[in-house]
Amino acid sequence: MQNYNCKEVYEKRAEYYCAHLLNHHVSKGSKWQDIPKVYQISVLNFHLPKDDKCEMSWYTMKNQKGHKLSDHMNVIFIDLLEIKKLYETTPIEKLTSLQKWGLFLSYADDESKSDFIRKITESEKGIMEA
Repeated sequence: MQNYNCKEVYEKRAEYYCAHLLNHHVSKGSKWQDIPKVYQISVLNFHLPKDDKCEMSWYTMKNQKGHKLSDHMNVIFIDLLEIKKLYETTPIEKLTSLQKWGLFLSYADDESKSDFIRKITESEKGIMEA
Protein backbone atom coordinates (compact mmCIF):
# COMPACT_ATOMS: atom_id res chain seq x y z
CA MET A 1 0.00 0.00 0.00
CA GLN A 2 1.25 3.44 -0.89
CA ASN A 3 -0.20 6.64 0.54
CA TYR A 4 1.49 9.21 -1.67
CA ASN A 5 3.71 9.40 -4.74
CA CYS A 6 6.97 10.70 -3.29
CA LYS A 7 8.81 12.77 -5.91
CA GLU A 8 6.42 11.41 -8.58
CA VAL A 9 8.55 8.32 -9.24
CA TYR A 10 6.36 5.50 -7.95
CA GLU A 11 6.02 4.09 -11.48
CA LYS A 12 9.78 3.43 -11.54
CA ARG A 13 9.67 1.81 -8.12
CA ALA A 14 6.80 -0.47 -9.17
CA GLU A 15 8.65 -1.53 -12.32
CA TYR A 16 11.79 -2.20 -10.30
CA TYR A 17 9.88 -4.25 -7.71
CA CYS A 18 8.35 -6.36 -10.47
CA ALA A 19 11.74 -7.04 -12.09
CA HIS A 20 13.16 -7.82 -8.65
CA LEU A 21 10.41 -10.39 -8.05
CA LEU A 22 11.13 -12.08 -11.35
CA ASN A 23 14.89 -12.03 -10.77
CA HIS A 24 14.60 -13.62 -7.34
CA HIS A 25 12.10 -16.33 -8.29
CA VAL A 26 14.15 -17.82 -11.09
CA SER A 27 16.96 -20.12 -10.08
CA LYS A 28 20.21 -20.32 -11.98
CA GLY A 29 19.88 -23.03 -14.62
CA SER A 30 16.07 -22.73 -14.88
CA LYS A 31 14.50 -23.43 -18.23
CA TRP A 32 13.04 -20.39 -19.98
CA GLN A 33 9.65 -22.06 -20.32
CA ASP A 34 9.53 -22.56 -16.53
CA ILE A 35 9.87 -18.87 -15.65
CA PRO A 36 6.87 -17.93 -13.49
CA LYS A 37 4.63 -14.94 -13.93
CA VAL A 38 5.16 -12.22 -11.33
CA TYR A 39 2.70 -9.61 -10.12
CA GLN A 40 3.60 -6.40 -8.37
CA ILE A 41 0.31 -5.12 -6.94
CA SER A 42 0.13 -1.64 -5.43
CA VAL A 43 -2.88 -0.35 -3.55
CA LEU A 44 -2.62 3.42 -3.95
CA ASN A 45 -4.18 6.38 -2.23
CA PHE A 46 -3.41 8.58 -5.27
CA HIS A 47 -3.98 8.52 -9.03
CA LEU A 48 -1.27 6.94 -11.16
CA PRO A 49 -0.69 8.45 -13.59
CA LYS A 50 -2.07 11.72 -12.20
CA ASP A 51 -4.71 12.10 -14.91
CA ASP A 52 -5.84 8.44 -14.85
CA LYS A 53 -9.08 7.94 -12.98
CA CYS A 54 -9.34 4.16 -13.34
CA GLU A 55 -10.01 1.93 -10.35
CA MET A 56 -7.38 -0.50 -11.60
CA SER A 57 -4.60 -0.28 -14.16
CA TRP A 58 -2.73 -3.38 -15.33
CA TYR A 59 0.61 -2.98 -17.11
CA THR A 60 2.50 -5.58 -19.11
CA MET A 61 5.31 -5.29 -21.63
CA LYS A 62 3.96 -4.34 -25.06
CA ASN A 63 5.29 -2.64 -28.13
CA GLN A 64 3.86 0.52 -29.69
CA LYS A 65 1.32 -1.54 -31.69
CA GLY A 66 0.08 -3.37 -28.60
CA HIS A 67 1.87 -6.68 -29.29
CA LYS A 68 2.63 -8.30 -25.94
CA LEU A 69 6.24 -9.32 -25.49
CA SER A 70 5.23 -11.71 -22.73
CA ASP A 71 2.89 -11.77 -19.80
CA HIS A 72 5.48 -12.62 -17.18
CA MET A 73 5.93 -9.15 -15.68
CA ASN A 74 2.69 -7.61 -14.43
CA VAL A 75 2.35 -4.32 -12.59
CA ILE A 76 -1.10 -3.60 -11.17
CA PHE A 77 -2.25 -0.37 -9.55
CA ILE A 78 -5.47 -0.22 -7.53
CA ASP A 79 -6.64 3.37 -7.03
CA LEU A 80 -8.43 3.79 -3.69
CA LEU A 81 -9.27 7.43 -4.47
CA GLU A 82 -11.57 6.28 -7.27
CA ILE A 83 -13.03 3.41 -5.27
CA LYS A 84 -13.76 5.64 -2.25
CA LYS A 85 -16.12 7.68 -4.45
CA LEU A 86 -18.47 4.69 -4.40
CA TYR A 87 -19.04 4.88 -0.64
CA GLU A 88 -22.68 5.80 -0.06
CA THR A 89 -23.30 6.29 -3.80
CA THR A 90 -23.44 2.67 -4.97
CA PRO A 91 -25.48 -0.11 -3.34
CA ILE A 92 -23.28 -2.89 -1.95
CA GLU A 93 -24.96 -5.49 -4.17
CA LYS A 94 -23.83 -3.54 -7.25
CA LEU A 95 -20.18 -3.30 -6.20
CA THR A 96 -17.55 -5.52 -7.85
CA SER A 97 -15.18 -7.63 -5.74
CA LEU A 98 -12.38 -5.13 -6.42
CA GLN A 99 -14.56 -2.27 -5.22
CA LYS A 100 -15.57 -4.14 -2.06
CA TRP A 101 -11.96 -4.93 -1.25
CA GLY A 102 -10.95 -1.32 -1.89
CA LEU A 103 -13.70 0.02 0.36
CA PHE A 104 -12.79 -2.51 3.04
CA LEU A 105 -9.11 -1.48 2.91
CA SER A 106 -10.11 2.18 3.00
CA TYR A 107 -12.55 2.06 5.90
CA ALA A 108 -12.01 -1.11 7.98
CA ASP A 109 -10.50 0.82 10.86
CA ASP A 110 -13.11 3.61 10.81
CA GLU A 111 -15.57 2.97 13.67
CA SER A 112 -18.17 5.28 12.12
CA LYS A 113 -18.36 2.98 9.09
CA SER A 114 -18.53 -0.34 10.99
CA ASP A 115 -22.07 -1.18 9.77
CA PHE A 116 -21.01 -0.56 6.18
CA ILE A 117 -17.88 -2.69 6.61
CA ARG A 118 -19.93 -5.50 8.18
CA LYS A 119 -22.25 -5.49 5.14
CA ILE A 120 -19.24 -5.53 2.79
CA THR A 121 -17.66 -8.51 4.58
CA GLU A 122 -20.97 -10.39 4.58
CA SER A 123 -21.31 -9.91 0.84
CA GLU A 124 -17.68 -10.77 -0.01
CA LYS A 125 -16.66 -13.96 1.77
CA GLY A 126 -12.97 -13.76 0.77
CA ILE A 127 -12.40 -10.60 2.79
CA MET A 128 -12.99 -12.32 6.12
CA GLU A 129 -11.01 -15.37 5.02
CA ALA A 130 -8.01 -13.17 4.22
